[in-house]
Amino acid sequence: MTKSKVLASSAWEELPPIAQQEIEKIISTCFPGQEVTFDTEVLDTCTDLCDVAEQVATAACELLDFPANIICKAAAKAAGKACKKAC
Repeated sequence: MTKSKVLASSAWEELPPIAQQEIEKIISTCFPGQEVTFDTEVLDTCTDLCDVAEQVATAACELLDFPANIICKAAAKAAGKACKKAC
């Protein structure tokens, strides 16, 4: 099982339990075999956050059938570029 540091522990603890459950559901669906760990560091640059958003969107696209998954991935990539440009 691969570990992914995705969120600062202090930020996670501030979330309501229902939000934590929803995030865990999304990660387990989009990233099978991933174990989420928490770090004391927070992604604090705009471009880092854009990268994470693009990666999550791209992984979510995998849940779609062809050709929707291809179109979705292209949209996720374009949104990632637009996000970084807005930083």
